[in-house]
Order: sequence, then C-alpha cells, then structure tokens
Amino acid sequence: MLFRSERAAAEATCQALELSMKRPGASATVIESDVSGVVGPLAEHIRVEAGAEHAVAAVLGDLADAVVVRSRSAAVEAVTILKDSGVGRAALVVLDQVAADPHTSEPPRGVWLRSTVTCDSGLAGIMDVLLRNVVLIPSLGEVPEGDAYADVTWTTPDGDLWRHGTLLGGTPATGSLVEIQAAYDSSRAAADELIRTS
Repeated sequence: MLFRSERAAAEATCQALELSMKRPGASATVIESDVSGVVGPLAEHIRVEAGAEHAVAAVLGDLADAVVVRSRSAAVEAVTILKDSGVGRAALVVLDQVAADPHTSEPPRGVWLRSTVTCDSGLAGIMDVLLRNVVLIPSLGEVPEGDAYADVTWTTPDGDLWRHGTLLGGTPATGSLVEIQAAYDSSRAAADELIRTS
C-alpha cells in the first residue's frame, strides 16, 4: 500500500511540473506558430546535473525560458509574428550561429558550468557560447581576489553571480523552465524507479 501512495504522489508531482512547463505568452505563440525551424523550448533539450539548476538558470537569465530555432530567418520570422500579434517578447536561441570552442583547460577552481549541462548534439555549440567562461564554485568566498580572472563569471549552486565586478545574489530564484525541467526530470526518474521496484 505504501508503494501505491508513493507512486501516486510521484505521478502527481510529475503532472504538476508538466503543467508548469506549459506557459502562455510570447514563447508559446512562437512554438505554436507555423514558423519553419522552431525546435521548441531550450529547457526540453538540455539536462542539468542536480545541484547546478539555479546556477545555469541564473547565468542564462531570460534565455532559461528561450525557444530554440534552427536559423536566423526562423528567428526573424518569429519576432515578426510576435510584433504583429502584440503578445510580447520571447528569447530565441538560434542554432546556425557561430559556436565557441569548448574549454580544454581546467578552471582556476571549481568546475566549468558547461560540464554540468548535457544537451542534444545540435545545441552543443550554442551552449558552449552561452556558458563560456563560467565557473561553478561552492560559495562566493571562492571567488579569487584581484583581476587575474576578470573575464570569468563565477556562480554558486544558489545562482549567485559574480561577473565583471558586479554581484547578483540572494535567495535562489526559481521558476525558470530550466529549473522546472530539472525538477520534472528528477521527479520522473523517482516515479519510474518506484514503478520499476513495486
């Protein structure tokens, strides 16, 4: 009986998180449009290691809720639709843009944030660009003094950001599609494990 109630609770959590990922507004308008080349929400195409969700969402900012499109022309067409419909603005990640080389050296401390994110192969290059020079560290106390690493952005598991002499921090923000997708993936895995073992 215990397994049945745990399984029902896990399924209910998954359903609630699925509903949270379906948001009305400009992004939904782009996804539901007839624009050729719309791939879908960025959050559905990346997987973030447990504990790094807030950091990835903080670094991506508005792009945490972005829609992926295949080309510049698809992006321009999507923005035209948004302007014509008056539903607002959407962040778009364009796949055919120039990508950065992934890091090959170790960061001065911590881990490259990019190493905590896996994604579809078509998104690897753009994720390299979006998360370039970002280091995940345990706490803000790990940020080195001085300007030796002025080109590095430092982030914590709570999503605090130290970048170019500025600090954005406090209570972790929640609610981005990246964070909800990560919570869903974790809940789905737990529910599947309960089903498998019952």
